Amino acid sequence: MSYELDRNPSLEPSLREMAEAAINSLHAATKDAKKGYFLMIEASRIDHAGHSNDPVGHLHDTLMYNEVVDYVRSWINRHPETQMLSAADHECGGLTLVQEGYNPLILKNANATVEALATRFSRYTGSDAAGFLRSDIYPAYGISNPTSAEVAQLVPLKGSSNFGNALGRQISARAGINWATAQHSAVDISLFGYASPSENNKALRAEMGGNWDNTQLPGYIEKALGIRVKDATAALRKDGTGWVGKRDLAMEKRSEHHHM
Repeated sequence: MSYELDRNPSLEPSLREMAEAAINSLHAATKDAKKGYFLMIEASRIDHAGHSNDPVGHLHDTLMYNEVVDYVRSWINRHPETQMLSAADHECGGLTLVQEGYNPLILKNANATVEALATRFSRYTGSDAAGFLRSDIYPAYGISNPTSAEVAQLVPLKGSSNFGNALGRQISARAGINWATAQHSAVDISLFGYASPSENNKALRAEMGGNWDNTQLPGYIEKALGIRVKDATAALRKDGTGWVGKRDLAMEKRSEHHHM
C-alpha cells in the first residue's frame, strides 16, 4: 500500500475504506452462522515511517489509523457482539519529542513522504542535483529554507536507501522530533480495546487491563471466539513446515549495521 499522504484515491482505497468493506462483508457472510469472524486490520506503514525516520508519513498514517479505530468503535456500538483489540508488535524508530521547541505545525506543509521523494529524486537525470532538491524535493516536503549543509548532505545520497532517513531527520530537527534509531526499539507499546455496551467494556478492561506481552493477546481472542490456536498450528504443521519462509538473521544484522 502507498503511504496515506502519497495514496491516489482513484487507484487505491484507504485503510478506512478497506476496513469498512471487510467488516461489512464478513458480517454479511456470518450473520446466520453460529461462529463469528476474526479480522486483522494492519496499519503497517506507521512502522515503515518509523524505519525511515519520516515524521510526515508517520503523522498521516497514524491519523488514518485513528479513523479506522473510530469507525470500528462506531460499528461495535451498533453490533455489541463484536470487540476490538489494537496493539503493535514493537515500537519503531524510538520517536521522542523535545521538551522545548516542539512544533508539529512544521509538518503541515509537506505533501509527500520521504519514500515518494526519494523515488522522485532518483529519477532525476539532470546535471544540477542541488538545484532540483531546492526547487522540487524540499518544497514538497514542507522545507522552504534548506541550508547549504543540508543540501550537500542529500546530493550524494541520490538513489541510496539512506536518503529518506536523512531528509526525514532534517524536518524532524525543525519540528523538535528526535529518532533514537532506524530500527525497532524496546519502548512499550499501547494496547487499546473496546466493547459495547458499558458492561462489556468493563469486562474487557478487567480481563485485559495492565501490562501484557503481545504474544499473550491471542489467548484472549481464543477465549472470546471459543477456539484453540494450538489446533490451528497443528493443522498447519501436519504436512511439514517447508512452506514457511526462513529469515536470514545474519543478513538482517549486516543490513542494519550498514543502514545505521
